[in-house]
Amino acid sequence: MNRKTIGPLLVVTALGVGVVWVLARGGAPRPSPAGQPSAEAAPSASPARFALQIVVASGGVPVAEAKVGLALGDDLVATGVTGSDGRVVLADLAPGRLRLIVAHPRHVRHERGVDVSVGTLSVELPPAAWLEAHVLDPSGRAAAGANVQILGPGGRERARCETNLEGVCEIGELEPGTWTVQAFTGRHRPARAELRIEDRGRATEHTFRLSEGRTLAGRVVDDRGTPVPRARVGSSDDTGGFTTADDAGRFELGGLGDEPINVFAVATGFAPRQVRGLRPGSANVELRLEKPASLEATVELASAVKSLMVSVCAYDAHFSKEVCIERRVLEPPERELTLEGLPSGTFDLVLEAEGHHAERARVVLVPAQRSKVGVLRLRAAP
Repeated sequence: MNRKTIGPLLVVTALGVGVVWVLARGGAPRPSPAGQPSAEAAPSASPARFALQIVVASGGVPVAEAKVGLALGDDLVATGVTGSDGRVVLADLAPGRLRLIVAHPRHVRHERGVDVSVGTLSVELPPAAWLEAHVLDPSGRAAAGANVQILGPGGRERARCETNLEGVCEIGELEPGTWTVQAFTGRHRPARAELRIEDRGRATEHTFRLSEGRTLAGRVVDDRGTPVPRARVGSSDDTGGFTTADDAGRFELGGLGDEPINVFAVATGFAPRQVRGLRPGSANVELRLEKPASLEATVELASAVKSLMVSVCAYDAHFSKEVCIERRVLEPPERELTLEGLPSGTFDLVLEAEGHHAERARVVLVPAQRSKVGVLRLRAAP
């Protein structure tokens, strides 16, 4: 989300430009002959600007430190934080209708459309429930810097916080109900709990104690066996942890479970590498990186379209489905297609455009080489 704050700085800048212009002409504007208007003296009309005061309260009590924003589409055009009196003024606003967003971790978020010329707006924030999470490491000490996630349907992250030096953090704006909560560090086995949050206006406290889990260690090397320093290594384990290889290419992933995992490595100048089915507890894993492959092709369409989806895909027996390792949008009339940074192997280059039959071309990618696919013609769909 782009964040743009429109403030008094624009006014100061405009005044400064005017002063420089006058000095460059050698002083104050000269008076025009009698009866003739002065072009220099006639100010250009500019739209009126507005200031909007927002007053935030809950049950008649001012809400301090509420975050207030005005948005146009997905862009924030002004932001502020309420003071102890629950008030904040957002100034120098262009006329029009914007979306007001008011948020506080211990209250329910408020959003509505507003006209910036109204002057003062009052916002009532109902109390919300919030989670106070305490995270301990395997030895029982406070785990600073741990992440706590609240997961929604499908395991998607709803919110998260990071623990302070006392191992504590809060997640607010919660509705009463049952939530799946997970605490992890990337170095330990995560702790997970199903928590029932009942009361608005009150905290639900829970302590998570992490366990050591298992480790997987090894080296990242290139195709000649030379270590690749500072490569990033991660896994499919539910810790979601990453680590960075040292200067000798050595890495260690911690906090893993007992089931086999997929491990991947990425480094500048190399194609991404993934190895499946590694069992935690291994200490001598070698992740061998190759120089990236590339491909080029020329695309011809039967009729005009706004965009063309280009994908590099292959059937993956592990997942029992086709997996695409690269996707790109080509915008006609652009015809020349180049894809770089690809792993080696045999793939399908898939082209899809509205009003056309999908086109597939088999391509063999070789490290440090560019594969030339030739001309691909998409036929019009009936």
